[in-house]
Amino acid sequence: MRAVYDNGLMIVGEQLKVDIDATRKAVTQENHEAFALALSIGYTSRDTIKPLLQMAHQKAVALSVSAAIPTKDTIGELIRKANAQMTSLSGAVDKAKPKAA
Repeated sequence: MRAVYDNGLMIVGEQLKVDIDATRKAVTQENHEAFALALSIGYTSRDTIKPLLQMAHQKAVALSVSAAIPTKDTIGELIRKANAQMTSLSGAVDKAKPKAA
């Protein structure tokens, strides 16, 4: 096609060419951005429900660990956290002990 004339507007052939690869890339990028937006606003759909539930579970586990609420999902992490705190406190106590003369 060399040109198109529409309501007084002349569109030449160069302007009618479509870069298929660039268009495909742009649509893919926009799809990813739309999905990320849907997740960030908590929009539920067939495509977002599983990731939203996974994110909610991760946040619930993190909250449970930070509040020291033991559950089957958090007990291991709570024990690791307590052990790390105990080790840190033990080291601080050892440093604070007066040196024997």
